[in-house]
Amino acid sequence: RVEYMTITDRATWILQHFGIKMTENEYLGLRLTDGLYEEANKTYYMNWSKDNQLKSNIAYILHQADLMATKIEYNEWQRDDYSYNTEFGDGKTKEEMEKIDKQNMESMSKKKEESKRSHELFKELFDE
Repeated sequence: RVEYMTITDRATWILQHFGIKMTENEYLGLRLTDGLYEEANKTYYMNWSKDNQLKSNIAYILHQADLMATKIEYNEWQRDDYSYNTEFGDGKTKEEMEKIDKQNMESMSKKKEESKRSHELFKELFDE
């Protein structure tokens, strides 16, 4: 079971979990990527004390990059660009990829049922 975390917290946790060190600027850049869309960032961005203002522009740069990526992806989705560009990187069309996805989902469902049945048999044999 995975605990709830914000995307930013999950990214930070994953980095530390794998021993990846960050500088203070890198940490602040990652931490503040959501800009003022994240309430907790308000004290960093809306700070009128010269001593407490951000000393690096990395947070602003990453926020703008994130904002633009989100906007571009939304526009592509809205225009349904992928139905016009039907060839994926491995040469498969969208329809072929959807068929593979459907087959994978059916296979996972079958495995889940088999696992459930195995569990029931195990309980039947060994439960007291």
